[in-house]
Amino acid sequence: MTGDELANYTLYEDDGSTFEYQNGDFAQISISCRVFGDEAIVEIEERFENYHPPRKWYELVVFAGGQVFKQQAKTGQGHIRVHLQ
Repeated sequence: MTGDELANYTLYEDDGSTFEYQNGDFAQISISCRVFGDEAIVEIEERFENYHPPRKWYELVVFAGGQVFKQQAKTGQGHIRVHLQ
């Protein structure tokens, strides 16, 4: 991405081994990233029904304009906004 560009992704997760997703046991995590020159802003919107993924952290890595932005963000906050520089 270069300039003022936006990328979006929605991650759907369930336990992967049962049919409990039919009862609402799943998570949907919406992730967006916008790059402004030498800064990237990542927003994560967590929506958990009855299932919470086992991870404790998100590992954020953004490649843009020849730069690599890296940072971790703790899960379970509902809405997360991270400025990477």
